[in-house]
Amino acid sequence: MGGGSSAVLLVTSHNSTNDEPQILAHPYAQAVRTKKGIEVVEDTTKESVDKEFGQLLHAAPPRPVSFSIYFRTGSDELTEESLKVMEQVRQEATSRPFPQIEVIGHTDTVGSVPINDYLSRRRAQVVGDFLGENGFDPTRIEISGRGEREPLVKRKDEVAEAKNRRVEISIR
Repeated sequence: MGGGSSAVLLVTSHNSTNDEPQILAHPYAQAVRTKKGIEVVEDTTKESVDKEFGQLLHAAPPRPVSFSIYFRTGSDELTEESLKVMEQVRQEATSRPFPQIEVIGHTDTVGSVPINDYLSRRRAQVVGDFLGENGFDPTRIEISGRGEREPLVKRKDEVAEAKNRRVEISIR
């Protein structure tokens, strides 16, 4: 229902006497179902939509927000920059009434697969523990580790890559 949208919606009815599809091509165009099928009627206004559907529109959850934080080689210690991002994560999660938080740990290709699996999970757990210490219900935090399986930057085995030593956080 945004004012700057350029999407076009094609509306059809299976029981319409008019087989022509109706096109809603601009914001606040509206279609109604009648006994004759679906018809496009006059444009409505933002105020009219807010009055009729405002409560419903405001009840929608906010869009998910994603963060990436990075770690020092071979450890679960955050980089200096990532410590600042963790504060942003805390603020975003606090701003939502019932946040669902997904935390996924990753590693680069340095080390064995079993060690990287453990390390990726450990990195995700560090983030989960931080959130838990800041008052978030642990049952609303999903933690997993992917090891070296999903790199952001492809590298040969045993090659360090800082962008792959990360935890991805999604708050919805």
